[in-house]
Amino acid sequence: MILPVRLLDRLATHVVRRTVDVVLDRLDLTRIVLERVDVARVVDAVDPDPVAARVDIDAIIARIDLVGIAQMIVDEIDLPGIIRGSTTSMASESVTGIRLQSAAADERLNELMSRLKLRRRTDARVPPSLPAASDGGRDAGR
Repeated sequence: MILPVRLLDRLATHVVRRTVDVVLDRLDLTRIVLERVDVARVVDAVDPDPVAARVDIDAIIARIDLVGIAQMIVDEIDLPGIIRGSTTSMASESVTGIRLQSAAADERLNELMSRLKLRRRTDARVPPSLPAASDGGRDAGR
């Protein structure tokens, strides 16, 4: 009895596949790859764009502890200390500005008061007006 070629081909394919499966199940493929394959060369040959296109960025971000990261950054940079320092600096600058404005206002007020005092002194030096000569000086005592 002669088997048709197609049947023999299918039988051979089945036997080979089964034999390969049995052999592969007995091998430590990970160890073999690590020992015999230049992984860096394989990675260099891979185009990252199609891989990156399949990445679900939203799912990755959802897994990140943003509050924890923010707290760690605040702790590392001593944000409360920075705020205290800047607030103190701003308050100090404000006080200095107010003091300078106050000093300028004091100077202007002193100048004004000096002018007013000079006017009073000048006015005090001018004798009061004398009575008119027509009444003969009779009203001077009134």
